[in-house]
Amino acid sequence: MKRAERHDGQILPAAPFRSAWLLLLCPLLLACAQDQRRTPVGERRPAVSEEEFERRLEAIEALRASGREQEALDRIAASMEDWPSEPLRRRLQRIGFEIRRDRFYRDHPLHFCLEVDRPRFVFGETITVQLKITNLGAERISFPARYRSWLDALLFQPTEESVLQLRLTSKDADGLGSRWGTERMLDVALPDDLVIGAGGSQVVQVPIVLDDGGGSLFRVLRIGAVYRPLAVLGEHGERRYDPFEFPETSVRIFQPSQLHWAAGGLALLATCLAGERLDRPEALFVSAVGLDREQLAAGIEQLARAAPSLDPVRRRCSVAALRILTGHHFADDPVRFLGWWESEGRHLSRAELARAAGLRAADTAGRIWAGGPGSSH
Repeated sequence: MKRAERHDGQILPAAPFRSAWLLLLCPLLLACAQDQRRTPVGERRPAVSEEEFERRLEAIEALRASGREQEALDRIAASMEDWPSEPLRRRLQRIGFEIRRDRFYRDHPLHFCLEVDRPRFVFGETITVQLKITNLGAERISFPARYRSWLDALLFQPTEESVLQLRLTSKDADGLGSRWGTERMLDVALPDDLVIGAGGSQVVQVPIVLDDGGGSLFRVLRIGAVYRPLAVLGEHGERRYDPFEFPETSVRIFQPSQLHWAAGGLALLATCLAGERLDRPEALFVSAVGLDREQLAAGIEQLARAAPSLDPVRRRCSVAALRILTGHHFADDPVRFLGWWESEGRHLSRAELARAAGLRAADTAGRIWAGGPGSSH
């Protein structure tokens, strides 16, 4: 028998033995290639019928609804091994994702709040927005600002750093019926990790410098925020990668010389409607759009009842204000505004009227993420 040969420090079988090995391996390789042609990766035939998978899904949902979440996750893992079709696979993955997400935020509830210091500003001022995150759970939770190691880069989101963005949506008016708007995103730098102990809070302050308004007499600025952390880390290695939406708020912005009209309330509005400020018809518009939430219903009713009989300039200012306060335009017909008030508007709640006027105050309760980002209280 011929001895094995040496080659580059390795001992190889002699030529006859190599040939024998090839003869044995060729059929096996050919069978594998044929099997791959028959069932490519990702297209393997399900091990059970679609009906059986549907029955399993129903059982998984029942386990989830009864609080037996770990059993539901175990059933999902077992079903994934039976090669479900792609639509069924996505359904199983979605249920598993929701169970893990809800369980994490039940154990680590978070409260998000967005606040400004007052509801009225003037053009050229700086608005300070406060974004507050409170940990309502019993354990520390942290949000890394950026990667600390190559392992973080593998485990966390495929971004270089946590991202906090303000969403600024403005709607301007000239007081005579013209309106225009803009929307922009403002990136906020987060230099450090956010680490929040049990019951603690972290506040991020963001200044917004207002322009001079140009030809604008009035602006409603809606402010929202979204936080996309690299990861949300619990004390014991638990982690999530969800974005968080802060509740929106809004502020009203006026020209500096007209802020006193905005604070005039119903008394100034009644004076303007009675014709005592004919030299400054814009005072009617500003006093109307500056009304507080508690005064909205009475102010809209005053405008709707008075507008049809006003002179053309004040009628135009009144209709411009009604369009902003009601969210309707009715082809700028004051009679239709009065009809809407009688049939629908006067039955709306204070909160509904405020929403229609675009006056979105951040809920003082904020938004609680407990049981998943889909649940806010």
